[in-house]
Amino acid sequence: EGTTDGGTTDGSAPKCALHQDCLDEDYCTKDFCEKAECIAEDAVCDDSDACTADSCEPVVGCIHIFQGGDGCSAYTELFAATFDDGTTQGMSIQDLGVDLSAEEIPVNWIPDPVVTHSGAGALYFGIAGNYHFDNDKIVVGTATTPAFTLPVGKSAELTFWTFMDVETGSDWDVLSVIVKTGAAAIPIWSKNDDNIILGEWQKITVDLTAFAGQQIAISIKFDSVDPTFNSTTGVIIDTLRIAALPTAKGCTQDEDCNDNVACTEDLCGASGTCEYQISTNCCAVDTDCSDGNSCTIDLCGADNTCQNLAVANPDCCNTDDECNDNNDCTTDTCKSNNLCENQVKDDPNCCTKATECNDNDKCTIDTCKDYMCFNFNTCCQTDDECNDGDDICTVDTCVSGKCKYSYKPIAGCCEPLIFNENFDAYDDDWSSFSSSAKCKWSVVENAKAKSQPSAMYYGDPTAKNYNCSKNSGWTKTPEISIPDKDGLSLEFDLWMHTESSSSYDKTTVHIWSNGKKTSIFSKAQLFDSLQKWKHLKYSLNAFKGKTIQVEFKFDTIDTLYNSTEGVYVDNFKVTDPCE
Repeated sequence: EGTTDGGTTDGSAPKCALHQDCLDEDYCTKDFCEKAECIAEDAVCDDSDACTADSCEPVVGCIHIFQGGDGCSAYTELFAATFDDGTTQGMSIQDLGVDLSAEEIPVNWIPDPVVTHSGAGALYFGIAGNYHFDNDKIVVGTATTPAFTLPVGKSAELTFWTFMDVETGSDWDVLSVIVKTGAAAIPIWSKNDDNIILGEWQKITVDLTAFAGQQIAISIKFDSVDPTFNSTTGVIIDTLRIAALPTAKGCTQDEDCNDNVACTEDLCGASGTCEYQISTNCCAVDTDCSDGNSCTIDLCGADNTCQNLAVANPDCCNTDDECNDNNDCTTDTCKSNNLCENQVKDDPNCCTKATECNDNDKCTIDTCKDYMCFNFNTCCQTDDECNDGDDICTVDTCVSGKCKYSYKPIAGCCEPLIFNENFDAYDDDWSSFSSSAKCKWSVVENAKAKSQPSAMYYGDPTAKNYNCSKNSGWTKTPEISIPDKDGLSLEFDLWMHTESSSSYDKTTVHIWSNGKKTSIFSKAQLFDSLQKWKHLKYSLNAFKGKTIQVEFKFDTIDTLYNSTEGVYVDNFKVTDPCE
Protein backbone atom coordinates (compact mmCIF):
# COMPACT_ATOMS: atom_id res chain seq x y z
CA GLU A 1 0.00 0.00 0.00
CA GLY A 2 1.20 3.52 -0.76
CA THR A 3 1.07 6.54 1.52
CA THR A 4 0.09 10.13 0.83
CA ASP A 5 3.69 11.29 1.15
CA GLY A 6 4.90 9.11 -1.71
CA GLY A 7 6.40 6.39 0.51
CA THR A 8 5.33 2.83 1.30
CA THR A 9 4.21 1.14 4.51
CA ASP A 10 7.64 -0.35 5.04
CA GLY A 11 9.33 3.01 4.60
CA SER A 12 10.92 2.24 1.24
CA ALA A 13 10.41 4.51 -1.74
CA PRO A 14 8.03 3.18 -4.43
CA LYS A 15 9.33 2.42 -7.91
CA CYS A 16 8.29 4.87 -10.63
CA ALA A 17 8.46 5.54 -14.36
CA LEU A 18 6.98 9.03 -14.54
CA HIS A 19 7.00 12.06 -12.27
CA GLN A 20 3.23 11.68 -11.93
CA ASP A 21 3.83 8.34 -10.21
CA CYS A 22 5.41 10.21 -7.32
CA LEU A 23 2.90 13.03 -6.76
CA ASP A 24 1.40 13.28 -3.28
CA GLU A 25 -1.11 15.66 -1.70
CA ASP A 26 1.55 17.87 -0.13
CA TYR A 27 2.23 20.75 -2.51
CA CYS A 28 5.05 22.00 -0.32
CA THR A 29 7.26 19.20 -1.64
CA LYS A 30 8.67 18.73 -5.11
CA ASP A 31 7.94 15.11 -5.99
CA PHE A 32 9.68 13.59 -9.01
CA CYS A 33 11.01 10.32 -10.37
CA GLU A 34 14.77 9.85 -10.68
CA LYS A 35 16.31 6.54 -11.76
CA ALA A 36 13.02 4.75 -11.05
CA GLU A 37 12.97 6.07 -7.46
CA CYS A 38 10.61 8.73 -6.11
CA ILE A 39 12.36 11.79 -4.68
CA ALA A 40 10.66 14.38 -2.43
CA GLU A 41 12.37 17.74 -1.83
CA ASP A 42 11.12 20.74 0.14
CA ALA A 43 9.73 23.40 -2.18
CA VAL A 44 11.32 26.86 -1.94
CA CYS A 45 8.64 29.57 -2.14
CA ASP A 46 10.81 32.67 -2.41
CA ASP A 47 9.50 34.57 -5.45
CA SER A 48 12.34 37.12 -5.32
CA ASP A 49 9.79 39.89 -4.74
CA ALA A 50 10.50 42.12 -1.71
CA CYS A 51 6.87 43.29 -1.75
CA THR A 52 5.43 39.87 -0.86
CA ALA A 53 5.53 37.58 2.15
CA ASP A 54 6.15 34.02 0.97
CA SER A 55 4.87 30.90 2.68
CA CYS A 56 3.65 27.41 1.84
CA GLU A 57 0.44 25.54 2.62
CA PRO A 58 0.45 21.80 1.85
CA VAL A 59 -3.00 21.89 0.21
CA VAL A 60 -2.30 24.87 -2.10
CA GLY A 61 1.47 25.19 -2.39
CA CYS A 62 3.31 28.51 -2.32
CA ILE A 63 1.45 31.63 -1.18
CA HIS A 64 2.72 35.13 -1.93
CA ILE A 65 0.87 37.86 0.02
CA PHE A 66 1.45 41.55 -0.70
CA GLN A 67 3.00 43.20 2.37
CA GLY A 68 3.93 46.63 1.06
CA GLY A 69 7.11 48.54 1.68
CA ASP A 70 9.13 51.21 -0.09
CA GLY A 71 8.47 51.20 -3.82
CA CYS A 72 5.66 48.62 -3.52
CA SER A 73 2.22 49.18 -5.00
CA ALA A 74 -0.86 47.30 -3.88
CA TYR A 75 -2.54 45.27 -6.61
CA THR A 76 -5.69 43.27 -7.26
CA GLU A 77 -4.90 39.78 -8.48
CA LEU A 78 -7.02 38.85 -11.55
CA PHE A 79 -5.40 35.50 -12.37
CA ALA A 80 -2.52 33.49 -10.94
CA ALA A 81 -0.92 30.13 -11.68
CA THR A 82 1.97 28.65 -9.68
CA PHE A 83 1.57 25.10 -11.15
CA ASP A 84 2.46 23.67 -7.73
CA ASP A 85 -0.42 21.17 -7.76
CA GLY A 86 0.80 19.41 -10.92
CA THR A 87 -1.90 20.92 -13.16
CA THR A 88 -2.07 23.83 -15.59
CA GLN A 89 -4.29 25.63 -13.04
CA GLY A 90 -6.96 26.64 -15.51
CA MET A 91 -4.72 27.42 -18.49
CA SER A 92 -5.78 25.60 -21.67
CA ILE A 93 -3.07 23.89 -23.72
CA GLN A 94 -3.10 23.66 -27.53
CA ASP A 95 -0.61 21.85 -29.78
CA LEU A 96 -0.17 23.83 -33.00
CA GLY A 97 2.72 21.76 -34.39
CA VAL A 98 2.68 19.64 -37.52
CA ASP A 99 0.69 16.40 -37.64
CA LEU A 100 2.50 13.51 -36.03
CA SER A 101 2.51 9.84 -36.94
CA ALA A 102 1.92 7.21 -34.28
CA GLU A 103 5.66 6.75 -33.71
CA GLU A 104 6.45 10.41 -33.13
CA ILE A 105 6.43 12.09 -29.74
CA PRO A 106 4.17 15.12 -29.17
CA VAL A 107 5.89 18.18 -27.71
CA ASN A 108 3.84 20.73 -25.78
CA TRP A 109 3.32 22.60 -22.50
CA ILE A 110 3.09 20.24 -19.49
CA PRO A 111 3.23 20.71 -15.69
CA ASP A 112 6.57 19.48 -14.36
CA PRO A 113 8.14 19.37 -10.88
CA VAL A 114 11.84 19.16 -11.68
CA VAL A 115 13.03 22.68 -12.58
CA THR A 116 11.05 25.42 -10.82
CA HIS A 117 11.64 29.00 -9.79
CA SER A 118 9.61 28.58 -6.62
CA GLY A 119 7.25 25.97 -5.23
CA ALA A 120 6.60 22.39 -6.25
CA GLY A 121 5.92 22.81 -9.95
CA ALA A 122 6.26 24.84 -13.14
CA LEU A 123 4.95 24.74 -16.73
CA TYR A 124 7.46 23.19 -19.11
CA PHE A 125 7.55 23.15 -22.94
CA GLY A 126 9.27 19.99 -24.08
CA ILE A 127 9.36 16.24 -23.52
CA ALA A 128 9.10 15.39 -19.82
CA GLY A 129 11.83 13.11 -18.54
CA ASN A 130 14.02 13.70 -21.62
CA TYR A 131 14.09 17.49 -21.14
CA HIS A 132 14.43 18.60 -24.73
CA PHE A 133 11.91 19.52 -27.45
CA ASP A 134 13.35 17.59 -30.39
CA ASN A 135 11.02 15.22 -32.28
CA ASP A 136 12.43 16.06 -35.75
CA LYS A 137 9.43 18.35 -36.39
CA ILE A 138 8.56 22.01 -36.03
CA VAL A 139 6.95 22.25 -32.59
CA VAL A 140 4.46 24.94 -31.58
CA GLY A 141 2.22 25.17 -28.53
CA THR A 142 0.17 27.68 -26.54
CA ALA A 143 -0.90 27.91 -22.90
CA THR A 144 -3.85 30.29 -22.55
CA THR A 145 -5.52 31.74 -19.45
CA PRO A 146 -9.28 31.86 -18.98
CA ALA A 147 -10.91 35.13 -20.09
CA PHE A 148 -11.02 37.95 -17.54
CA THR A 149 -11.87 41.65 -17.57
CA LEU A 150 -9.35 44.36 -16.79
CA PRO A 151 -10.73 47.20 -14.62
CA VAL A 152 -11.51 50.53 -16.26
CA GLY A 153 -9.19 53.44 -15.44
CA LYS A 154 -6.43 51.36 -13.87
CA SER A 155 -3.03 50.16 -14.93
CA ALA A 156 -2.51 46.40 -15.28
CA GLU A 157 0.41 44.08 -15.83
CA LEU A 158 1.38 40.50 -16.52
CA THR A 159 4.35 38.99 -14.71
CA PHE A 160 5.94 35.56 -14.95
CA TRP A 161 9.27 33.90 -14.37
CA THR A 162 10.95 32.06 -17.22
CA PHE A 163 14.00 29.88 -17.78
CA MET A 164 15.04 29.35 -21.43
CA ASP A 165 17.63 26.99 -22.88
CA VAL A 166 17.03 27.46 -26.62
CA GLU A 167 18.54 29.14 -29.68
CA THR A 168 19.41 32.82 -29.32
CA GLY A 169 17.76 35.75 -31.07
CA SER A 170 14.22 36.50 -32.23
CA ASP A 171 14.13 34.36 -35.39
CA TRP A 172 14.11 30.83 -33.93
CA ASP A 173 12.75 29.19 -30.77
CA VAL A 174 10.41 32.13 -30.22
CA LEU A 175 8.61 32.65 -26.90
CA SER A 176 5.86 35.26 -27.21
CA VAL A 177 2.88 36.67 -25.31
CA ILE A 178 -0.38 37.31 -27.13
CA VAL A 179 -3.53 39.11 -25.97
CA LYS A 180 -6.74 37.59 -27.26
CA THR A 181 -9.62 40.04 -27.33
CA GLY A 182 -12.70 39.15 -29.36
CA ALA A 183 -11.54 37.81 -32.72
CA ALA A 184 -8.18 39.61 -32.52
CA ALA A 185 -4.86 38.15 -31.41
CA ILE A 186 -2.42 40.95 -30.58
CA PRO A 187 1.28 40.25 -29.87
CA ILE A 188 2.53 42.23 -26.87
CA TRP A 189 5.94 40.67 -26.03
CA SER A 190 8.48 38.39 -27.69
CA LYS A 191 11.85 36.95 -26.73
CA ASN A 192 14.97 38.59 -28.15
CA ASP A 193 18.61 39.01 -27.19
CA ASP A 194 17.84 42.22 -25.26
CA ASN A 195 15.14 40.88 -22.94
CA ILE A 196 16.25 37.27 -22.33
CA ILE A 197 19.48 35.90 -20.87
CA LEU A 198 19.57 32.20 -21.73
CA GLY A 199 20.15 29.69 -18.94
CA GLU A 200 18.94 32.00 -16.13
CA TRP A 201 15.65 32.52 -14.32
CA GLN A 202 14.33 36.02 -14.96
CA LYS A 203 11.16 37.91 -14.26
CA ILE A 204 9.22 39.22 -17.27
CA THR A 205 6.81 42.12 -16.80
CA VAL A 206 4.43 43.11 -19.59
CA ASP A 207 2.25 46.25 -19.49
CA LEU A 208 -1.46 45.48 -20.11
CA THR A 209 -2.78 48.99 -19.46
CA ALA A 210 -3.74 49.53 -23.12
CA PHE A 211 -6.46 46.87 -22.70
CA ALA A 212 -8.13 48.42 -19.62
CA GLY A 213 -11.89 47.81 -19.55
CA GLN A 214 -11.69 44.91 -22.03
CA GLN A 215 -12.30 41.19 -21.58
CA ILE A 216 -9.10 39.42 -22.63
CA ALA A 217 -7.17 36.19 -22.32
CA ILE A 218 -3.39 35.85 -22.27
CA SER A 219 -1.67 33.22 -24.41
CA ILE A 220 1.95 32.14 -23.90
CA LYS A 221 3.26 30.69 -27.19
CA PHE A 222 6.44 28.81 -28.07
CA ASP A 223 7.38 28.18 -31.71
CA SER A 224 10.60 26.39 -32.67
CA VAL A 225 10.17 27.79 -36.24
CA ASP A 226 12.30 24.93 -37.65
CA PRO A 227 13.03 21.31 -36.67
CA THR A 228 16.75 21.81 -36.03
CA PHE A 229 18.83 22.49 -32.89
CA ASN A 230 15.95 21.47 -30.59
CA SER A 231 17.93 19.14 -28.33
CA THR A 232 18.44 21.71 -25.55
CA THR A 233 16.26 21.85 -22.41
CA GLY A 234 13.48 24.11 -23.70
CA VAL A 235 11.31 26.67 -21.88
CA ILE A 236 9.95 26.79 -18.32
CA ILE A 237 7.31 29.23 -17.02
CA ASP A 238 6.58 29.71 -13.31
CA THR A 239 4.47 31.93 -11.03
CA LEU A 240 2.38 33.66 -13.68
CA ARG A 241 0.26 36.54 -12.35
CA ILE A 242 -2.08 39.12 -13.92
CA ALA A 243 -2.79 42.06 -11.63
CA ALA A 244 -4.55 45.42 -11.69
CA LEU A 245 -2.74 48.32 -10.02
CA PRO A 246 -4.68 50.83 -7.91
CA THR A 247 -4.45 53.84 -10.25
CA ALA A 248 -4.26 54.82 -13.89
CA LYS A 249 -0.87 55.56 -15.44
CA GLY A 250 -0.15 59.29 -15.16
CA CYS A 251 1.85 61.27 -17.72
CA THR A 252 3.06 64.68 -18.88
CA GLN A 253 4.17 63.59 -22.37
CA ASP A 254 3.57 60.69 -24.75
CA GLU A 255 6.90 59.07 -23.86
CA ASP A 256 5.64 58.54 -20.28
CA CYS A 257 3.02 56.14 -21.67
CA ASN A 258 5.38 53.85 -23.56
CA ASP A 259 4.22 50.27 -22.86
CA ASN A 260 6.83 48.65 -25.18
CA VAL A 261 4.02 47.02 -27.17
CA ALA A 262 4.53 47.39 -30.92
CA CYS A 263 0.81 47.21 -31.64
CA THR A 264 -0.26 50.19 -29.53
CA GLU A 265 -0.04 53.93 -30.12
CA ASP A 266 0.80 55.52 -26.78
CA LEU A 267 -0.63 58.98 -26.05
CA CYS A 268 -0.71 61.29 -23.05
CA GLY A 269 -4.31 62.51 -22.76
CA ALA A 270 -5.51 65.96 -21.81
CA SER A 271 -6.38 64.74 -18.29
CA GLY A 272 -2.78 63.70 -17.67
CA THR A 273 -3.47 59.97 -17.93
CA CYS A 274 -2.26 57.58 -20.64
CA GLU A 275 -4.50 56.67 -23.56
CA TYR A 276 -3.89 53.90 -26.07
CA GLN A 277 -4.99 53.04 -29.58
CA ILE A 278 -4.64 49.35 -30.40
CA SER A 279 -3.96 48.00 -33.89
CA THR A 280 -5.51 44.55 -34.40
CA ASN A 281 -3.60 44.02 -37.67
CA CYS A 282 -0.15 44.10 -36.18
CA CYS A 283 2.93 41.97 -35.51
CA ALA A 284 6.06 42.15 -33.41
CA VAL A 285 8.15 39.32 -34.90
CA ASP A 286 7.94 37.14 -37.99
CA THR A 287 6.27 34.25 -36.16
CA ASP A 288 3.29 36.50 -35.39
CA CYS A 289 2.58 36.37 -39.12
CA SER A 290 2.48 32.59 -39.50
CA ASP A 291 -0.42 31.70 -41.81
CA GLY A 292 0.02 27.93 -41.48
CA ASN A 293 1.10 27.75 -45.11
CA SER A 294 4.52 26.20 -45.68
CA CYS A 295 4.58 27.72 -49.16
CA THR A 296 4.73 31.31 -47.94
CA ILE A 297 7.52 33.29 -46.32
CA ASP A 298 5.97 35.03 -43.30
CA LEU A 299 7.50 38.40 -42.49
CA CYS A 300 6.77 41.17 -40.00
CA GLY A 301 7.60 44.38 -41.83
CA ALA A 302 9.16 47.55 -40.52
CA ASP A 303 5.66 49.03 -40.09
CA ASN A 304 4.67 46.07 -37.84
CA THR A 305 2.30 44.62 -40.43
CA CYS A 306 2.45 41.10 -41.83
CA GLN A 307 3.56 40.05 -45.28
CA ASN A 308 3.01 36.48 -46.52
CA LEU A 309 5.10 36.06 -49.66
CA ALA A 310 4.81 33.01 -51.91
CA VAL A 311 8.01 30.96 -52.17
CA ALA A 312 9.60 30.71 -55.61
CA ASN A 313 9.47 26.90 -55.84
CA PRO A 314 6.33 25.84 -57.79
CA ASP A 315 6.58 22.34 -56.27
CA CYS A 316 5.97 23.63 -52.74
CA CYS A 317 2.92 22.10 -51.08
CA ASN A 318 1.01 21.69 -47.83
CA THR A 319 -1.31 18.80 -48.73
CA ASP A 320 -1.34 15.89 -51.19
CA ASP A 321 -4.25 17.55 -53.06
CA GLU A 322 -1.99 20.45 -54.00
CA CYS A 323 0.28 17.97 -55.82
CA ASN A 324 -2.48 16.53 -58.02
CA ASP A 325 -1.20 16.49 -61.60
CA ASN A 326 -4.46 15.03 -62.96
CA ASN A 327 -2.52 12.05 -64.25
CA ASP A 328 -3.97 8.60 -63.54
CA CYS A 329 -0.49 7.12 -63.81
CA THR A 330 1.02 8.94 -60.84
CA THR A 331 0.66 8.82 -57.09
CA ASP A 332 0.75 12.43 -55.90
CA THR A 333 2.27 13.13 -52.49
CA CYS A 334 3.29 16.19 -50.50
CA LYS A 335 6.49 15.04 -48.80
CA SER A 336 7.66 16.00 -45.32
CA ASN A 337 9.93 18.66 -46.85
CA ASN A 338 6.81 20.33 -48.34
CA LEU A 339 7.74 19.44 -51.91
CA CYS A 340 5.50 17.57 -54.34
CA GLU A 341 6.43 14.10 -55.51
CA ASN A 342 4.59 12.46 -58.42
CA GLN A 343 5.65 8.82 -58.56
CA VAL A 344 4.74 6.63 -61.53
CA LYS A 345 2.42 3.80 -60.55
CA ASP A 346 3.42 0.17 -61.06
CA ASP A 347 0.76 -0.30 -63.73
CA PRO A 348 1.08 -1.94 -67.17
CA ASN A 349 -0.82 1.00 -68.68
CA CYS A 350 1.76 3.49 -67.40
CA CYS A 351 5.29 4.20 -68.60
CA THR A 352 8.48 6.16 -68.05
CA LYS A 353 10.06 5.67 -71.50
CA ALA A 354 8.96 4.95 -75.07
CA THR A 355 10.34 1.39 -75.15
CA GLU A 356 7.76 0.41 -72.54
CA CYS A 357 5.05 1.32 -75.05
CA ASN A 358 6.20 -0.92 -77.89
CA ASP A 359 3.13 -2.61 -79.43
CA ASN A 360 5.25 -4.52 -81.99
CA ASP A 361 3.34 -2.79 -84.80
CA LYS A 362 5.61 -1.30 -87.47
CA CYS A 363 2.79 1.02 -88.51
CA THR A 364 2.76 2.92 -85.21
CA ILE A 365 5.05 5.40 -83.56
CA ASP A 366 5.19 4.30 -79.92
CA THR A 367 5.79 7.07 -77.42
CA CYS A 368 5.48 7.76 -73.69
CA LYS A 369 4.04 11.13 -72.79
CA ASP A 370 3.09 12.21 -69.29
CA TYR A 371 3.73 8.62 -68.15
CA MET A 372 1.05 7.28 -70.53
CA CYS A 373 1.60 5.28 -73.73
CA PHE A 374 0.49 6.60 -77.11
CA ASN A 375 0.68 4.62 -80.37
CA PHE A 376 0.29 6.82 -83.46
CA ASN A 377 -0.81 5.03 -86.64
CA THR A 378 1.10 5.96 -89.82
CA CYS A 379 0.27 3.09 -92.19
CA CYS A 380 -2.49 2.07 -94.53
CA GLN A 381 -3.31 -0.90 -96.74
CA THR A 382 -6.21 0.46 -98.76
CA ASP A 383 -7.32 3.84 -100.08
CA ASP A 384 -10.43 3.60 -97.92
CA GLU A 385 -8.30 3.84 -94.77
CA CYS A 386 -7.15 7.28 -95.99
CA ASN A 387 -10.63 8.75 -96.60
CA ASP A 388 -10.61 12.32 -95.28
CA GLY A 389 -14.33 12.88 -95.87
CA ASP A 390 -13.76 15.29 -98.81
CA ASP A 391 -15.02 13.57 -101.95
CA ILE A 392 -15.02 16.75 -104.06
CA CYS A 393 -11.60 18.34 -103.80
CA THR A 394 -9.20 15.59 -102.69
CA VAL A 395 -8.02 12.30 -104.05
CA ASP A 396 -7.19 10.01 -101.12
CA THR A 397 -4.77 7.19 -101.83
CA CYS A 398 -2.62 4.70 -99.98
CA VAL A 399 0.85 4.80 -101.55
CA SER A 400 3.53 2.38 -100.35
CA GLY A 401 1.65 1.88 -97.09
CA LYS A 402 1.19 5.60 -96.34
CA CYS A 403 -1.73 7.92 -96.92
CA LYS A 404 -1.32 10.63 -99.59
CA TYR A 405 -3.76 13.42 -100.40
CA SER A 406 -3.82 15.46 -103.62
CA TYR A 407 -6.21 18.24 -104.59
CA LYS A 408 -8.23 18.02 -107.79
CA PRO A 409 -7.70 20.86 -110.32
CA ILE A 410 -11.25 22.11 -109.89
CA ALA A 411 -12.35 25.72 -109.44
CA GLY A 412 -12.95 26.39 -105.76
CA CYS A 413 -10.67 23.56 -104.59
CA CYS A 414 -7.51 24.63 -102.81
CA GLU A 415 -4.86 22.78 -100.85
CA PRO A 416 -4.47 24.71 -97.55
CA LEU A 417 -1.30 22.81 -96.65
CA ILE A 418 1.24 23.02 -99.47
CA PHE A 419 3.82 21.38 -97.25
CA ASN A 420 3.36 19.97 -93.73
CA GLU A 421 5.89 18.30 -91.44
CA ASN A 422 5.28 17.75 -87.72
CA PHE A 423 8.01 15.07 -87.58
CA ASP A 424 5.66 12.46 -86.06
CA ALA A 425 5.65 10.28 -89.22
CA TYR A 426 8.94 11.58 -90.53
CA ASP A 427 10.05 10.29 -93.97
CA ASP A 428 13.70 11.30 -93.48
CA ASP A 429 13.56 13.34 -96.68
CA TRP A 430 15.28 16.44 -95.24
CA SER A 431 18.98 16.82 -96.03
CA SER A 432 21.41 17.55 -93.18
CA PHE A 433 25.05 18.20 -92.39
CA SER A 434 26.95 18.47 -89.10
CA SER A 435 30.57 18.99 -88.12
CA SER A 436 30.03 16.63 -85.17
CA ALA A 437 28.95 12.99 -85.08
CA LYS A 438 27.01 13.52 -81.84
CA CYS A 439 25.70 17.08 -82.04
CA LYS A 440 23.54 17.33 -85.14
CA TRP A 441 20.04 17.87 -86.49
CA SER A 442 17.84 14.79 -85.90
CA VAL A 443 14.23 13.88 -85.13
CA VAL A 444 13.74 13.04 -81.44
CA GLU A 445 10.82 11.74 -79.40
CA ASN A 446 9.62 12.51 -75.87
CA ALA A 447 11.48 15.78 -75.59
CA LYS A 448 10.37 19.37 -76.17
CA ALA A 449 7.96 18.67 -79.05
CA LYS A 450 5.32 21.36 -79.42
CA SER A 451 2.96 18.67 -80.68
CA GLN A 452 3.95 15.28 -79.33
CA PRO A 453 5.57 12.93 -79.85
CA SER A 454 8.40 14.23 -82.07
CA ALA A 455 10.32 17.32 -83.17
CA MET A 456 13.47 18.23 -85.10
CA TYR A 457 16.33 18.88 -82.64
CA TYR A 458 19.88 20.24 -82.80
CA GLY A 459 22.20 18.78 -80.17
CA ASP A 460 23.23 15.44 -78.71
CA PRO A 461 19.92 13.54 -78.30
CA THR A 462 21.36 11.40 -75.52
CA ALA A 463 22.92 14.17 -73.40
CA LYS A 464 20.28 16.80 -74.31
CA ASN A 465 22.93 19.44 -74.89
CA TYR A 466 25.30 20.52 -77.68
CA ASN A 467 28.52 20.23 -75.67
CA CYS A 468 30.59 18.66 -78.48
CA SER A 469 33.42 21.18 -78.55
CA LYS A 470 32.92 23.79 -81.29
CA ASN A 471 30.22 22.43 -83.64
CA SER A 472 27.71 23.48 -86.28
CA GLY A 473 25.16 21.95 -88.59
CA TRP A 474 22.24 22.57 -90.92
CA THR A 475 19.10 20.77 -92.01
CA LYS A 476 17.14 21.59 -95.16
CA THR A 477 13.62 20.74 -96.36
CA PRO A 478 12.93 18.94 -99.65
CA GLU A 479 12.10 21.21 -102.56
CA ILE A 480 8.72 22.91 -102.15
CA SER A 481 6.84 24.35 -105.14
CA ILE A 482 5.12 27.62 -104.26
CA PRO A 483 1.95 28.40 -106.32
CA ASP A 484 2.03 31.58 -108.39
CA LYS A 485 -0.23 33.56 -106.06
CA ASP A 486 -0.02 35.94 -103.13
CA GLY A 487 -0.93 35.16 -99.52
CA LEU A 488 1.06 31.99 -98.87
CA SER A 489 2.95 31.71 -95.58
CA LEU A 490 5.79 29.75 -94.04
CA GLU A 491 5.13 28.82 -90.37
CA PHE A 492 6.97 26.85 -87.69
CA ASP A 493 7.37 26.58 -83.90
CA LEU A 494 10.81 27.22 -82.39
CA TRP A 495 12.20 26.52 -78.88
CA MET A 496 15.74 27.50 -77.83
CA HIS A 497 17.90 27.15 -74.75
CA THR A 498 21.30 28.60 -75.69
CA GLU A 499 23.52 31.52 -74.76
CA SER A 500 21.42 34.68 -74.89
CA SER A 501 24.09 36.62 -76.79
CA SER A 502 23.42 36.87 -80.52
CA SER A 503 27.19 36.57 -81.16
CA TYR A 504 27.37 32.94 -79.99
CA ASP A 505 25.23 29.82 -80.50
CA LYS A 506 23.97 31.45 -83.67
CA THR A 507 20.63 30.14 -84.91
CA THR A 508 19.44 31.22 -88.35
CA VAL A 509 16.75 30.29 -90.89
CA HIS A 510 17.23 30.83 -94.64
CA ILE A 511 15.15 30.32 -97.77
CA TRP A 512 17.11 28.98 -100.77
CA SER A 513 15.74 29.53 -104.29
CA ASN A 514 17.62 29.43 -107.61
CA GLY A 515 20.92 29.13 -105.72
CA LYS A 516 20.31 32.33 -103.72
CA LYS A 517 19.94 32.51 -99.93
CA THR A 518 17.49 34.84 -98.16
CA SER A 519 17.74 35.16 -94.37
CA ILE A 520 14.35 35.28 -92.60
CA PHE A 521 15.36 34.67 -88.97
CA SER A 522 18.27 35.13 -86.54
CA LYS A 523 18.45 34.54 -82.80
CA ALA A 524 18.55 38.26 -82.03
CA GLN A 525 14.82 38.34 -82.82
CA LEU A 526 14.13 36.03 -79.82
CA PHE A 527 16.42 37.50 -77.16
CA ASP A 528 13.46 37.72 -74.72
CA SER A 529 11.93 34.34 -75.53
CA LEU A 530 14.54 31.72 -74.65
CA GLN A 531 13.10 28.48 -73.20
CA LYS A 532 9.67 29.33 -74.59
CA TRP A 533 7.90 27.99 -77.64
CA LYS A 534 7.61 30.74 -80.24
CA HIS A 535 5.33 30.48 -83.28
CA LEU A 536 6.92 32.24 -86.28
CA LYS A 537 5.19 33.12 -89.55
CA TYR A 538 6.65 34.66 -92.75
CA SER A 539 5.11 35.79 -96.03
CA LEU A 540 6.15 33.88 -99.18
CA ASN A 541 4.91 36.52 -101.63
CA ALA A 542 8.53 37.10 -102.78
CA PHE A 543 8.77 33.42 -103.80
CA LYS A 544 5.44 32.87 -105.61
CA GLY A 545 5.81 30.61 -108.60
CA LYS A 546 9.27 29.47 -107.40
CA THR A 547 10.73 26.34 -105.88
CA ILE A 548 12.26 26.81 -102.44
CA GLN A 549 14.10 24.95 -99.69
CA VAL A 550 14.10 26.16 -96.09
CA GLU A 551 17.32 25.76 -94.11
CA PHE A 552 17.76 25.74 -90.31
CA LYS A 553 21.34 26.34 -89.18
CA PHE A 554 23.06 26.28 -85.79
CA ASP A 555 26.68 27.26 -84.97
CA THR A 556 28.20 27.36 -81.45
CA ILE A 557 31.00 29.70 -82.71
CA ASP A 558 33.14 28.67 -79.69
CA THR A 559 33.60 25.82 -77.18
CA LEU A 560 32.14 27.63 -74.15
CA TYR A 561 28.74 27.39 -72.43
CA ASN A 562 27.42 24.59 -74.64
CA SER A 563 25.73 22.54 -71.89
CA THR A 564 22.21 23.97 -72.29
CA GLU A 565 19.59 21.98 -74.18
CA GLY A 566 19.74 23.33 -77.72
CA VAL A 567 17.15 24.07 -80.42
CA TYR A 568 13.85 22.40 -81.37
CA VAL A 569 11.72 22.94 -84.51
CA ASP A 570 8.18 21.59 -84.82
CA ASN A 571 5.01 21.96 -86.92
CA PHE A 572 6.76 23.22 -90.05
CA LYS A 573 4.29 24.05 -92.83
CA VAL A 574 3.62 26.13 -95.90
CA THR A 575 0.00 27.28 -95.98
CA ASP A 576 -2.41 28.74 -98.52
CA PRO A 577 -5.33 30.78 -97.16
CA CYS A 578 -7.41 29.43 -100.07
CA GLU A 579 -9.40 32.66 -100.45
